[in-house]
Amino acid sequence: MKSDHTQHFEQVHQKLLYQAVKKWFELAQEEDFLGREYSYYEQVEAGHHRVEKRQVWTVDISELPPLHNQKLWTGLKTVVMIVSERRLWNKTTTEARFYLSSLSSNAEKIAGAIRSHWGIENSLGMKI
Repeated sequence: MKSDHTQHFEQVHQKLLYQAVKKWFELAQEEDFLGREYSYYEQVEAGHHRVEKRQVWTVDISELPPLHNQKLWTGLKTVVMIVSERRLWNKTTTEARFYLSSLSSNAEKIAGAIRSHWGIENSLGMKI
């Protein structure tokens, strides 16, 4: 049975991959994704004096030029960018995260898979 995966990657561990994907998304955003196929999903959550807005963009791997060591990512279909904006009282922070996925480009579905994974990690962290 084949399982799908979504993998977060960071600048520290995959510097060339991180830089290429970040640069592609920055250019795409500057050009309002003109001529690019993508999926977009936005979610806003509020509670405990905090408001968090998550914007999720997913693009089929064919939209990007070949990535560093792309052949090592068996089953790679989609590249993901999540921009989270958190407001707590009078402080706002913004963070961009990037993921590779074997799921098809569907921002809402991938956002749900990632949130599900965070929930598992958070529950494990609280038990340790």
